[in-house]
Order: sequence, then C-alpha cells, then structure tokens
Amino acid sequence: MALLAQSGLAVEKRFDCAALCCDCAEEHFCETHFDHLNSRTPGGHYLVMGTDSHRAKVVGNGNALAAYYDTLTEGWKKMTGAAKAEVIHKAVLKNYTKTGPRPEWLVINEISAGMWPEEPNYRKWLVEVLATLKTKYRYSVVVCAPFTHPGAHDTDWQAVSANAYVGIECYLSGKLIMEQTNSVEWCEKMDRAAKTGFEKRGVPAAKLLLV
Repeated sequence: MALLAQSGLAVEKRFDCAALCCDCAEEHFCETHFDHLNSRTPGGHYLVMGTDSHRAKVVGNGNALAAYYDTLTEGWKKMTGAAKAEVIHKAVLKNYTKTGPRPEWLVINEISAGMWPEEPNYRKWLVEVLATLKTKYRYSVVVCAPFTHPGAHDTDWQAVSANAYVGIECYLSGKLIMEQTNSVEWCEKMDRAAKTGFEKRGVPAAKLLLV
C-alpha cells in the first residue's frame, strides 16, 4: 500500500468512522470518543473523518486519514457517473486539503438498497462512478453496501469490486449478540455468511470488508 505509518508497516485496512458531532441532538460523538478510536496500533489504521482538521492528531498517533462522502446516489438521474465522480472528487479537495495532501482512501455511503436490485441503469451508473474515481482520480475506494446476501447481478458486483472494496453492512446489534449469550462463535458465523454471500456473486474475498 502507498500509505505507511511511522513504524514502516503497511497501514491496516481498518477504518474507524470518527465524524465529530458532539452537540448533535441524538447521536453524540465528541473529542473523547475520537481519542479512543485514534489509538496507536502496529502500522496504524485509518480514521474516516468529515474534514482534515484533526489530521495532526491522526498522523501523530501513527494513523492515517481517510475521506468520507455521504450522498452517493444523490443526482444519479441528472448526471453521468463520471460527472458524479467529479462532484465527489471536488468535495474531497474542499474538505481534506486544508492541512495536508488529499487522502488516498475514500469511504462512500452507500449503494442504494432500492435502486440496485431493480435498476440496471443505476448499476451501470454506479460502476462508472467507481471506475472514474479509481482510474482518473486515483482513489482507493470503499463503497458501503446495505446487503448481506445479494442474490443476483453477478457481473455488476464483479465490476464494482474491480474498482472498489465492498463494505458489507452486516451490523450485529448489542441486543442480538446478547440474545446469543454473547457468543463470539455466532458473531463470526454471521460475518462469514455475509462474506460468502458476496463471494457467490464472484466478488473476491480480498475485496470485501465488514461494516
């Protein structure tokens, strides 16, 4: 990988989302929470943040900054995939180049759960977005996917994974885990099943991440 932590080890493909919003009405994420996620690890890991204002703290702990984009599907019927990729790129330049260079890694939320299964034009558009981000703008992309057992569209999933990592949204709530008597084995089983669902569509295991 291109990004190296101070130790010289490759940065681990672990991405902790750390969008600060301490005064938010419902979900509070404050400096103390950020400090816990920004822990030192061998080689470092990625902090996915809303801007680059905390870059010094991230890098100072041997970690790396990753960019975040929240509205992937917005405007998909009004612009080409290449045009949307340019919108995303400009947003990254605006928010992540004030304190240093543009991050290599970009985490995008999220493939539309409604459009992907039914709209072939949406799938084609999405592949163009990701291909443009990879080939023209040279990002390493993680695109979040709200599916755990995709049942079709093998060619499209393979085209997505050719240009991005797929972040499988396989959330296991505290309530569910408690109902399974806090079984680590059960959690691992659920995670393996989610990965297997994408592997059956032809997505390489190396291009799958768990969210």
